[in-house]
Amino acid sequence: MANRKALTTELKQEVCARIAEGETVRQIGASEHMPATSTIYLALASDAEFAENYARAREAQLVRWEDELLEIADDASKDFTVRTNDSGEEVQVVDHEHIARSKVRIDTRKWLMSKRAPKKYGDRVDVNHGAQDGLGDLLREIDGSTRGLPGHPRPPQRLALADRQSLPHHGQERAEAPLSDELGA
Repeated sequence: MANRKALTTELKQEVCARIAEGETVRQIGASEHMPATSTIYLALASDAEFAENYARAREAQLVRWEDELLEIADDASKDFTVRTNDSGEEVQVVDHEHIARSKVRIDTRKWLMSKRAPKKYGDRVDVNHGAQDGLGDLLREIDGSTRGLPGHPRPPQRLALADRQSLPHHGQERAEAPLSDELGA
């Protein structure tokens, strides 16, 4: 049966505190004394103060996840397990399942963090393509011989052959031989 409880001011504060501690809205809504998750989401849409407090709680949750990333990565306590081999001896072996699960836990948090706060946790994209002062420097790096590829002293052979085949010279017809013939392919 669904929770039909009202979301009081005290419960809104509890929701925000539990979000900051790392719980999900689904986990919170499953608690006996809490309203259903749909009630929480409706309140977020209609109550600006609650939405603002919730957003701050989500930011705090990201900081908590930063700490958890380090804890998960540094915790090697279950990376090994003791097994009994065929001769009856107890041997210590790597627990690959635990290590893989730890990697999934880290990757999931990193992905969520990069989506929720991309400026802080997202991958950095170099829109200047190595040029220091932006587009002007990039254009100065490019000259006619590079085909728009900074750092390449001459165009790739394939591009030069393609240009030669597709652009006939004065008084010449376009060569009919396919490009693969000239490349020796």
